Amino acid sequence: MTVENKGLLKLAKMMPQRINLASLHFPEMTHIPPLITAVICAGLLSLTLQGCDHNSAVTEQRLTNSSDNSNTGKNQQRRLAIRIDGNKFRNERGEIVQLRGVNLMGMEYIAIAGVSPANPLPTVVDSTWGALHQWRVNVIRIPLNEISYLGLKCVWPFTGPVFRKAGNIHDADPGHNYKKRLKEIVDRATAENLYVILDLHATAPDDYSNAANGISTQCAFELNPLPDQDHAPEFWKELASTYKDYPNVMFELFNNPYIDEWPYFKGNKRSAWQALRDGTVVNLYLPLWPSLKKHTWRSAGMQQLLDTVRSTGATNVILQGSISHSSDLELWLTYKAIDPLNQTAAAWHAFPGKEFKWGERCYNFPGPWCDERAYSYASAILAAGYPVIVTEFGDKNSPGTTGAPFVSSLLPHLDALGISYLGWTFSATALLENQLIKDNFGTPTDGYGEYVKKHYLCAALKTTRCNAKENSAGLNPSQETPQSPQSAGKGWDPLLSPI
Repeated sequence: MTVENKGLLKLAKMMPQRINLASLHFPEMTHIPPLITAVICAGLLSLTLQGCDHNSAVTEQRLTNSSDNSNTGKNQQRRLAIRIDGNKFRNERGEIVQLRGVNLMGMEYIAIAGVSPANPLPTVVDSTWGALHQWRVNVIRIPLNEISYLGLKCVWPFTGPVFRKAGNIHDADPGHNYKKRLKEIVDRATAENLYVILDLHATAPDDYSNAANGISTQCAFELNPLPDQDHAPEFWKELASTYKDYPNVMFELFNNPYIDEWPYFKGNKRSAWQALRDGTVVNLYLPLWPSLKKHTWRSAGMQQLLDTVRSTGATNVILQGSISHSSDLELWLTYKAIDPLNQTAAAWHAFPGKEFKWGERCYNFPGPWCDERAYSYASAILAAGYPVIVTEFGDKNSPGTTGAPFVSSLLPHLDALGISYLGWTFSATALLENQLIKDNFGTPTDGYGEYVKKHYLCAALKTTRCNAKENSAGLNPSQETPQSPQSAGKGWDPLLSPI
């Protein structure tokens, strides 16, 4: 373990228990060490919760009452639905719908870090829902941690026999409320007439060589290159069984596959794709960035996970990603998992190539290419009769930033192709990229957040004036868009069509 990690772990242990670690997100920000990210954001709870009611207990009780004790969510749950028809998404009335939304990060790391046992998603508060409507969002994505969802105990990273330390046994669901909180959020979103994507995000295999007191499960603080056979199938069996009666809920099988960047698979794209679909043997895993650990484990393939979901009777839409952190769709059609229900879409993560700098021409193209081939790959999938949805996109949001060169190019392209999209992330932190809001009232960040909100409002008006130039140069759809209800009980007007 590096000196840097030792110091950061020590600092993390000294943090008060009410810290918010919601800004942890590793694969899309590979140049920022995740624990450094945690430390940066640890003191930001007051900023993150600016949208809270003054009495947080009242807020949480209101949320519980709205989701558990009223019929609103149940009635709308049966009504609201999303289905695939060719390369389009259709709503419960059979109308073509473009999904435009945001990620609500937090459940992938907050619980397993043990810093908020009473609430594994404290960044979603009462005002969050009104903010989502003000942005005219119609879908949210919730990243999840398989070890926390399964309620397992795990060995804390960098402890145990292989590290010549006593194993630190950690409860991945310290408040024993992870599933309950997730269901509250899904029920509330359903009551608010929102579609939901549930995403397997953070994973870790068992490691018997590093077992402590009979516990071999390792704590999932990272997204590893493939889902593990030890926990991912069980995760999807339980999750799909719970939400198979929520037709507004979609399942993204695995967030960010990147086995093509792993030893033994580099330079062999087809082998990486086959490993993603069919599973493989992996000889290293990532307990905590950037330290790799030698250990042989078996991954679960996308076909196995899809079959697991369908074996529960779930007919929900399934989203399948790709290699290179879901940025490279070139061979998606060749290696996609086969769905007997034909309810599968391609999940694409669209970020600038990490080798390009903000302001450079090449920065404006998604993926590692300085051209439009990413759009060509997506277009080929559409032409073959499958939808494409960008479940993550992002840009710079440094204070004082003007404009958003990447997303102001990306979103008009996606609109022209009829592709749905969700921004990362609708959570208030002090990071300088991929953050849409400054507080839970939905105040947009400079540059990135400002552009995305204007574009979402513009697109909700179904106007053709949503290209980058006009959207940033005077169209003010916030003056033309009715304010959305913020009441938990009433939710979005059920007579209005989802955006």
